Amino acid sequence: MIYNCNDCRNEAPLTMPLLIPVVANRTTLAKVKKANLEGREHLVVPMVMLIADRVTSGSQGPVRYPRELLAKTAKAWNGKPVIVGHPELYEGGTADNPDVFNSRKVGVIFNARMDDDRLVADAYIDPDRLKVVDARILDSLARNEIIEVSTGLLIDFVVNEIEEKIANAIEPDHLAILPGSKGACDKEAGCGLLRNEIRYEEEPLQIPSMF
Repeated sequence: MIYNCNDCRNEAPLTMPLLIPVVANRTTLAKVKKANLEGREHLVVPMVMLIADRVTSGSQGPVRYPRELLAKTAKAWNGKPVIVGHPELYEGGTADNPDVFNSRKVGVIFNARMDDDRLVADAYIDPDRLKVVDARILDSLARNEIIEVSTGLLIDFVVNEIEEKIANAIEPDHLAILPGSKGACDKEAGCGLLRNEIRYEEEPLQIPSMF
């Protein structure tokens, strides 16, 4: 494995609009909870780490992660460290060493699972460590701001007939919080800390009547 972000004309006058129910999706903001871990109070922050079958850029270029693969490996994320920023690639890019833990680690991943096409989990974050490593994250959580994240993993992939890289094996290593930076699966794509479920609701769509 290798280490891997018209012009419309109408002659008839418009009258009262028709109200047609449509299904719309709204991404709701998650709530931070508190829990004890290793004798210390931690913040439990829901997050979306990856979205299945979406091409995601990374250090190995754009890669698509099949849902079946993410589902099969979801539990392997449990217990992996949450760190601030990625380790340097020239150092191997992995978080499995004391230097990274001492300088970057702020929490641990638990409850990793698939939610439809999304790989979701809870980040158990030590607020005291955030104060030392990067207090901006603590401030953003206090303001209920969605924060960019990025997965760090070892990957094997195949290249299909249209030159697209498809992951066929992954080994989770860490989850990086990226304050002030943009993740490969970014907030606009639906990833990040403080990201919750998508709620589907019926909303009236106003369409002008032509009669």
